[in-house]
Amino acid sequence: MCDWLDWIGLIDAGNKARLERFIGYYEPYATSHETPDADHHVQEEVRNVARALVEAVGELRGGG
Repeated sequence: MCDWLDWIGLIDAGNKARLERFIGYYEPYATSHETPDADHHVQEEVRNVARALVEAVGELRGGG
C-alpha cells in the first residue's frame, strides 16, 4: 500500500512513517483480526508510525 500511496501523489512522511507487514495474510478473513489483535509489538510499531506522521504533518504546516 505504501507504494500505491506514493504513486497517487501523496506526500511521504519519511521512513519512520512506513510500516509494511503481512499479518495473518493466509488466514481466513473471518478470524484474520485475531493475529494483529494479539501482536502487541506490531501495535507499538503502528503507534510509532502514527507519531511520525503527526510530526511530519506538523513540520509541513510550519508548526514543528
